Amino acid sequence: MGFEYFIHVELSEDNKEKLRQMVDFESDDENWGDVIEVEESGIYVCKSVKREVWEGLEELKLFLDKNSLKYNIEEL
Repeated sequence: MGFEYFIHVELSEDNKEKLRQMVDFESDDENWGDVIEVEESGIYVCKSVKREVWEGLEELKLFLDKNSLKYNIEEL
């Protein structure tokens, strides 16, 4: 059980692939226990302990902001 979020964002196939590579890299780091999945309509995030969605995912937020991708976060 954890804290679940869905980041609604329109992603190109290229951006999806870049994010999938980023997520695979991140999963071996300090974010062990978190689930991050790139889906067709956005990004699913389940945080095992940390409640703030961006905590530990600063690189993901930077990618979205740097690429001027508009997103909306839904707490599930």
